[in-house]
Amino acid sequence: MVPQVHLPGEEAEVDFADVWVRLAGEVVKCHLFTLRLSYSGKAFHRVYASQAQESFMEGHVEAFNVLGGVPTRHIRYDNLKPAVNRICTGRSRVESERWLAFRAHYGFDAFYCIPGQDGAHEKDGVEHEGGRFRRTHLVPVPEVATLQELNARLTEIDAAEDERILAGRLTSVGFNFVAEADQPLRTLGGPRSESSRVSATLHAPVGDALAEVHRGFKTTVNTPHSGQQNHPIEVGPNHLATGA
Repeated sequence: MVPQVHLPGEEAEVDFADVWVRLAGEVVKCHLFTLRLSYSGKAFHRVYASQAQESFMEGHVEAFNVLGGVPTRHIRYDNLKPAVNRICTGRSRVESERWLAFRAHYGFDAFYCIPGQDGAHEKDGVEHEGGRFRRTHLVPVPEVATLQELNARLTEIDAAEDERILAGRLTSVGFNFVAEADQPLRTLGGPRSESSRVSATLHAPVGDALAEVHRGFKTTVNTPHSGQQNHPIEVGPNHLATGA
């Protein structure tokens, strides 16, 4: 197996992991969303009540906001149902229309791993991260009144973990993240190239959709790569993060 080499700001990986939470006195199964930058290892975590498409998209938007931009090359995924309607040959996928519109809006490409053992190593960073984070911070079962309360804790934990030094590294996660984040970011609403990429290490999310996501919105964006326009993206308000 050839070792993967990652440049600053180019790539990230996303995955869900099952977690258990004592929510308002009842133990319930929830889902840990993790977006991990491949170069620095800096990761964003949120717990949601489901792995539905709304949670999947909201996790991305919050991660882009916290990290200050979007990877310029691609984000790696397995074949999550919120993104993929059908697996074709090789790496070809039929993606959901809403997910295509979402990606076009934020200007990033998706890299889909090969199903099964053949593709297991292609996003092992985020798979290991999800398990490590769960064992370290979500065992024993956390007790909270709402998932907002739990996610506020995770925000503090993510910030503190900037001090971690990963195996084989000489410098901390936070130190290495500077190489990804301390770059000229494309301004909100700035122009995108035809490939939806820019030369900056991380490019900022397009428009003010972040604020709209947190209010709950239905907005219209263009998807020039598909040749179609005016696909609505509907992302619910933060009730998804409350277990309601």
